Amino acid sequence: MVGKADFSVPVKARLPEQMQGTYDLIFLLTKQLENRKVATFLCTYLAKDGLLVTMQNGFHARSGIR
Repeated sequence: MVGKADFSVPVKARLPEQMQGTYDLIFLLTKQLENRKVATFLCTYLAKDGLLVTMQNGFHARSGIR
């Protein structure tokens, strides 16, 4: 893409107790200290070829998320 685009994409946010089935794309927006616990939980809902996208300031070098 060259230039500028201005658009919105609607999303369906879910609380943990509302999750069902599998998802192709999951955005993880938690405090960094909770990454391992939350990522482990989310992996049970992630499609085999899905992506888990984190949006924190970064991972601690020893966070150990796999």
